[in-house]
Amino acid sequence: MNDESLQKALNLSYFYLKFRPRTEQEIRDYLARKAQRFHFDENTIHDAVDRLKEEKLINDEEFISLYIRSKLTISHQSLN
Repeated sequence: MNDESLQKALNLSYFYLKFRPRTEQEIRDYLARKAQRFHFDENTIHDAVDRLKEEKLINDEEFISLYIRSKLTISHQSLN
C-alpha cells in the first residue's frame, strides 16, 4: 500500500460522505466497488476506514441515532 492509494480512497470516501452520513459497511462496500478502477486493495480500504473513524466521520452508533431521530420526526409530521 502506498500513501497515494490511501489518499485516493480517502478522497472517494469524503465525496461519498458529502451527501449524507454513512455506515462503516456502506463505506467499505463503496470503496470495494471503486478499488479496481482506482488501484487499491483491501488493506487500503481498511486503513481508510480506520482513518475515517479517527476523524469521527463514520460512527455507526451515531448513524443509528440520527436515523431513528429522523424517522421519528417524519412520523410525527405525518400525523399533523
